[in-house]
Amino acid sequence: MTPAVIIGVGGFGCSIAAGVRERLTEFARARQNPEHHLQELERQVRFVAIDTNRFSSAMKNFTQAEQMVFSPPSPDALIQQRQGLLKEWWPDHIQAVGPFVTGAGGMRAKSRLAYFLHGDAVSSKVQQLVSQIRASSVANMGSFTGSAGQMVYVYLVGSLSGGPGSGMLLTAAMHLRNELDNDVRTIGVIPLPGIMQLGPGSAQQDMVYANCAAGLRELDWWMTPPNKRIATISPFFKAGLQEIPDRMTGGRRAEPFDLCYLFGAQNRLGKPLADYDSYIDLIADCVAGDLDSPASFGAQSLISNVLGAMDLAP
Repeated sequence: MTPAVIIGVGGFGCSIAAGVRERLTEFARARQNPEHHLQELERQVRFVAIDTNRFSSAMKNFTQAEQMVFSPPSPDALIQQRQGLLKEWWPDHIQAVGPFVTGAGGMRAKSRLAYFLHGDAVSSKVQQLVSQIRASSVANMGSFTGSAGQMVYVYLVGSLSGGPGSGMLLTAAMHLRNELDNDVRTIGVIPLPGIMQLGPGSAQQDMVYANCAAGLRELDWWMTPPNKRIATISPFFKAGLQEIPDRMTGGRRAEPFDLCYLFGAQNRLGKPLADYDSYIDLIADCVAGDLDSPASFGAQSLISNVLGAMDLAP
């Protein structure tokens, strides 16, 4: 089992994260000595669900401790004041966004505002979970293999087409890259609009495509090495009291993800799946296969092989 933290962002991301847990549980139960493998899953993998809508149906799949709901009160008052870094990045044409009663309403800037106010809790939470995984390995193995030198994979799963994912996914990735140590690998898992137009927000197709187009442009910029970017945007962002720089120091990679999966609606033969839920199942299967492929049993996980081919594995 590969040590990992799975972070679902927004309704789609949280649904996939829940699916990953289901698949990993199924893998464990299908093996010899299932109790041992279930305990291994409990030790090695942690889950976080992030959303701006506390009433999201996907949240019911997570414990209270795993949930992080960002619903700041009176956002319009903050927008009108526009002090500090908020004044620099908030879009001038948006004068009000309304309360977070049912989430971000498909607005990228609104969900990014939520992260701006409460995102410092994300890095603290993930650092704590990474430490727990390593400490558990120490207790189980009785050696130093669970120390800071143990590789842990952090998956950020979510759509760029809605509000929460489009505004928070990349921001969280840049934030975590700055706060976590060099022995953590960050993996992005993002569905494209062809999938998201089938979902609950399908009535807002124009917004689905516009949000994702903007998110992909940002992703393309930040996945470009700093010395190849045509300009500097510094600092990248601020979450609570933590400033997120646009580039990292100490030999760490500056890009938000070591590897980012983009899922389209069609395969190489141009064939789509039947419906929205089928894509959730497919992506959950792929992430679970990364962590604990039932085809490999005692072998290394798939993700280490992928990163190894890219010269990024430990």
